[in-house]
Amino acid sequence: RLKNLTSYRELKHQVSKKRNVWALRKLIAHYKEEIFKLVPCWLCSPETVSAIFSMESQLFDLVIFDEASQCFAEKGIPATYRAKQVVIVG
Repeated sequence: RLKNLTSYRELKHQVSKKRNVWALRKLIAHYKEEIFKLVPCWLCSPETVSAIFSMESQLFDLVIFDEASQCFAEKGIPATYRAKQVVIVG
């Protein structure tokens, strides 16, 4: 996935810094295209999705709620909004 290292040079610099580290939300907002090419699959709780990812519809191809009976519906709605398809199990 890293065929062209020059396009990922600044992202690598930001990730490997020891001081003045950007917050994850800012990093994803600034380098969204590169990060989603490098990491196509994410494992997050509904609260984390709300905290990290911008409120953009159809950001993900598929969102899966496993053990959905343990999740409150109002916490899952923002993650559902960001998906093209949703699978709710349990």
